[in-house]
Amino acid sequence: MREYIPARWRQNLFVILIVLWIGLGLSVETFADVLWDQPLSVSNHTTYSSQDFEAAYDSYDIYLADDFTNTQTWIITEIFIPGNTWNAGGDLTCANTLNWEIYPDDGGKPAGNPRTGGAIWSLSLPPTDSQVTLTTGTGGWLSNVTLNLSTPINLAPGTYWLVFYPQMDFGSCFQYGRQVSDTTNGWDAVLINPDGGFGLPTTWSSMKDTWGLSEQDLAFRLEGVVSSEPLPDIKANGSDGPVNLQHGDPLSVTIALTPGDMAGQGADWWVIARDPSFRYYFYDSDTGRWVLKCLSCMPIVSYQGGLIEMGPYEVLNTTAGPQMLGINTADLPTGTYTFYFGVDLDMDGRMDMDQMYYDSVEVNITP
Repeated sequence: MREYIPARWRQNLFVILIVLWIGLGLSVETFADVLWDQPLSVSNHTTYSSQDFEAAYDSYDIYLADDFTNTQTWIITEIFIPGNTWNAGGDLTCANTLNWEIYPDDGGKPAGNPRTGGAIWSLSLPPTDSQVTLTTGTGGWLSNVTLNLSTPINLAPGTYWLVFYPQMDFGSCFQYGRQVSDTTNGWDAVLINPDGGFGLPTTWSSMKDTWGLSEQDLAFRLEGVVSSEPLPDIKANGSDGPVNLQHGDPLSVTIALTPGDMAGQGADWWVIARDPSFRYYFYDSDTGRWVLKCLSCMPIVSYQGGLIEMGPYEVLNTTAGPQMLGINTADLPTGTYTFYFGVDLDMDGRMDMDQMYYDSVEVNITP
């Protein structure tokens, strides 16, 4: 789980960050700025369907997406999306879940969709979750959605596509849709109706062209902070975790780094794993092996060199169970394994925690 914490709050690599954060009552919202804003259109409040229906109406599932671009690393703490309901209409408290997804760009369209996958970040919550705030939309219902993230999104520079939709039954509720903005940023917003129930495109297509709109953008707002600091990233099976596996399941651990404004800065690179017995394994990039070290032993630095844009780079590819991390046992203990990737800016072969930037991911293994 990657967390943004200002430098003055960085703590020991082996301390669970979220406990400290909550204990001190700190919040990245304190530092939030508007990162991207496409306000609701002044003149067009028409609603455009974006909804995952119940199984009986699967052919009508429809999703909308719009792009945004960041030239620096963003730490996103809040997402606001205006919308409306109709066909009886009502509050979004009727939804089973609210769903947010961010996709990489694929030449002017999202590289994936909610049916086929491909999102680099996603979150699904009931509308009653404490991170969700519903406010009154243009139709008079609680249909505007604000997501205040307890775990901020760390987003490297690039172009991305934001998708939002409720999973909501038409039979017992109603329809929901998003609204447009008067801005003209980037690509046209796009739609996809995978099974074509509405007679609309089954692949991502321009909303403006499909519906003959004057507007090209969807309305939404992103808030958070811009980070110029190094941003390490570690994933297990492509996920920020927690990842749940059984013995015999494949496990791949990858690392990536965005250097921020510190490209070329000399640093110690650390790749570390902790097993359920709190034994620590250090990755040696020279040999590609993991080495068990006691806590009182001198740690093994994985690599020394300048910070660069890197990744994903695989540091582990194995199965959950015997032989994981090179442990020559018949059966790896079940429990929680934590993998860390960090860089410290004093290239001295020692773990300098006051200059450390890091990320971690948990893997839970069951028999």
